[in-house]
Amino acid sequence: MAEIVLAAATSHTPMVCMQAADWPEYARGDKRNGGLLDVDGQRRTFDELASLRAERLQVELTAEVFADRWQAAQRALDRLAASISQIRPDVALIVGDDQDELFGTDNQPSIALYWGDTLETGAREARKAVLVGRAEDSTSTWQRDVAVAQAIDSIHEYPVAADFARDLLGALVCHGFDITSMRTMPAERKFGHAFGFVIRRLLADGQIPVVPVLVNTFYSPNQPSPARCYALGQALRANIEQHPSSTRVAIIASGGLSHFVVDEDLDRRVLAAIKYSDAETLRNLPVARLNSGTSEIRNWITVAAASEHLPFAWSTYEPAYRTPAGTGCGLAFLEKSEECSL
Repeated sequence: MAEIVLAAATSHTPMVCMQAADWPEYARGDKRNGGLLDVDGQRRTFDELASLRAERLQVELTAEVFADRWQAAQRALDRLAASISQIRPDVALIVGDDQDELFGTDNQPSIALYWGDTLETGAREARKAVLVGRAEDSTSTWQRDVAVAQAIDSIHEYPVAADFARDLLGALVCHGFDITSMRTMPAERKFGHAFGFVIRRLLADGQIPVVPVLVNTFYSPNQPSPARCYALGQALRANIEQHPSSTRVAIIASGGLSHFVVDEDLDRRVLAAIKYSDAETLRNLPVARLNSGTSEIRNWITVAAASEHLPFAWSTYEPAYRTPAGTGCGLAFLEKSEECSL
């Protein structure tokens, strides 16, 4: 039978794609962001958030701290990539979200699975993922760095484990998950940064065929609940293990943790729950705190559930603040596996 041999999770924020020295320039957009949600889920202005946090966060907002956080993230990404290379899975199942890249208001599935022969990431997504609301100079070095790291600098074609993906889709539907089937990509739309970053940074730029599972983490009203995400992960594992092949699968969560306002308490709670296989906590995370970028924790819940059988290997966490308002990203990286000796 097929089996999941490794589980991984990674932040995919632009903050890990550019140099730490560029964080202040990237952070300029936070003051113009009208959708900042505080850790209690309430919408607040940048100035309101800064009035609550500025004094406490001053020690975090130095070039030295930025560099330390960035370097820790790069070491974790290198370690994940090395583990995947060492274990050599046949397929990498990526659980990610779509942010107006493949889908829009005309069609927004709660959960989708793509089973085309190949997928494409594309330059169309660079404008939305990097440039909107940020610096006006669209040719700046940091923007190019991010686009390249997320495989959205130009059109890139990557292999999909199409037969395995189709079998998995059919099995999931038979077992109660009405998942949207995607055989082709919508015209002039490409996969976005959630998938491009993982393929390029962790999967040797397409050396391992992928199965993309898209979870609508961002857009109401059909975001799956934490409990549903956990059930999805369990169903993925059960149906992978029923597959008649000997396929060895790595399952990878893309995104998170908290952003655009860092919520250290929530991030640490999620990481501890995964480490100690605390399904009850993961199933019952407060939905009000799983919005905006923090919504991508749903992808981590799914992967945690799919890897209940794997021993916890390691995780790292860096609360990467970039402004006095507490905006930034909870940079987190995690692995569960039996084989890795790194």
